[in-house]
Amino acid sequence: MGQLGVRRVVRLAEAAEAGDWVAFWDVALEAHAAGSGWRGSVWGEVLDAAQRMPQEVREGAALASSARYRQLRDDSGARRALLILLAVISPGLPDAPLVPERQAILATAGHRFEADLDDATLAEAELAAGRDLTAPVIAAIRRSSVTPYTPESIVALGQGLREPILNVGEPWAEQVLLDLAELGEGWTRLLQHALASRSTATPPARWEKTGRALLEALSPQAGAADGNRAEVSERIISWLALVGRPRTIPLQPGFNGEQFDGTVDPYNAPAIRGLVWLLTYLPPHPQAAVCLGSVTEVCLRTAKGVGPGSPETAQACIRMLSSMDDEAASAELARLAASVTHQGTRKLLQRVVTSTITAQRPPGREIPLKSLPLTDDTPLIRTDFSDNAAWQALHTAIMTPNEDGFLAHLHIVDNPAYRDVTTEQVVSLAPAGADLMIVADQTALTSPEMPLLAVLRNEADSDDEAKQDHEELRVIAKELWSIENNISIGNMDWEEFVDACDGDGVFRGF
Repeated sequence: MGQLGVRRVVRLAEAAEAGDWVAFWDVALEAHAAGSGWRGSVWGEVLDAAQRMPQEVREGAALASSARYRQLRDDSGARRALLILLAVISPGLPDAPLVPERQAILATAGHRFEADLDDATLAEAELAAGRDLTAPVIAAIRRSSVTPYTPESIVALGQGLREPILNVGEPWAEQVLLDLAELGEGWTRLLQHALASRSTATPPARWEKTGRALLEALSPQAGAADGNRAEVSERIISWLALVGRPRTIPLQPGFNGEQFDGTVDPYNAPAIRGLVWLLTYLPPHPQAAVCLGSVTEVCLRTAKGVGPGSPETAQACIRMLSSMDDEAASAELARLAASVTHQGTRKLLQRVVTSTITAQRPPGREIPLKSLPLTDDTPLIRTDFSDNAAWQALHTAIMTPNEDGFLAHLHIVDNPAYRDVTTEQVVSLAPAGADLMIVADQTALTSPEMPLLAVLRNEADSDDEAKQDHEELRVIAKELWSIENNISIGNMDWEEFVDACDGDGVFRGF
């Protein structure tokens, strides 16, 4: 803070000590004008100084604010500054004035994509006084709290606003809120769990376990379980079918002309992704494919000055479509592959659509390979069939727990149809969701340490054209549990195992 700023803060303190409220507000409004309302200027220093003043001083300034506000009839900027400072000094004061005026300023945040520090200050004053915030204002604050580079004070404020479960303004979310009022606590917990989904390629194991349990709790009677689960599918599809409908609360353009009305609310997006994941555990629905295709397009929609709303959610829809064994899902994938332009999602689509490939076999003959099965465990694919005794020894080694009881969780694919397939083919054949694969090739079966080939498929939403679609390292059989257990649940990064490899590129333990 410069000398001029220091003098203003000193003058503010002197005016407060003397009870000269005219001078107090003069200094404060001068600071606002000098700093153009920027919190990083002397205006921010004045706000901080006023907030630290004793209650009797803050109360005196607050009592004098109404008269000064009336004098500023023709200066909306100064009036706003006065209301912001009043909100800063109000917490803990009885009957702070100008409440309707402050609420009117705060209400404008409900029509903007993001809330700013002034909005947060006004909101905190409302909450401190025991007054509720409106749902549109809560929505703006929560959108800001999940947007990059947001001040920590807004992030903390947004994280503390738990109700309503979803942001209002989107028809699908508002329908959910209406339905939850009648559906009961079990559904509320399910939506809370959906909202807790994270931006990963597939549901983490712990998230999936909880999701399945919550779905099971909605079908407590064994005889009616199938029917109830079908009703759950129907309900979720009815909500997802509304994603992308015009907003019920239009948002103002941004400072640079950004248009926000066509994008997915970033606070609500994880709930959409979570609902899509939950569909994986429910009976098939006849409208699921078309619905998921539509949600994919909405989440990739790019408005002026704004990137795609939620590529992660779009890719969750694509992975769901790829797991559906019906013509409607295949048709949607083919349609999306021909129209989607978002680079990372397009790569995923191309990989999914071509997941059934033709592998070269004896001269003059080609055998089409089916995709590898989608399982809860990590697939281990045998590609060398020259020595059954070596395979049995390897099989015994990988299926025997180590001295601490750790064991790799594997789905063994022992099928001669996959003889001599390449790593690239293994990656292409793996279903969406199977990002870690283990290959038992000739090297693994002919070397004493049985160094299996571990393959990690890279995320499909990378914008780096040069990035390979997979990474590889060798891991000896007795240490396979380590990489499988930790990578499959996201407990460790792939790079940690790469860095621990010996000079020959083989991981032999930490």
